[in-house]
Amino acid sequence: MIVFIFMKKSELIQMLHQNENDYHELPMYGLMSDWYLRYWHLHIALYQYLELDKEDYFGPWPLKCDEEL
Repeated sequence: MIVFIFMKKSELIQMLHQNENDYHELPMYGLMSDWYLRYWHLHIALYQYLELDKEDYFGPWPLKCDEEL
């Protein structure tokens, strides 16, 4: 069963800004981001925001890292 929790536009914008900042800042601290997981978080958030038909979605849901939290 897929449950969609809709995200606000402001949350999407924050996610985009955080990804951009981390791209530039994390390497300065010797850290790297997991861009694959970030891609899927952003992909799912946009899918929800655009209210696309969940029957057409075949990507990972929920993400493995979400299950661990």
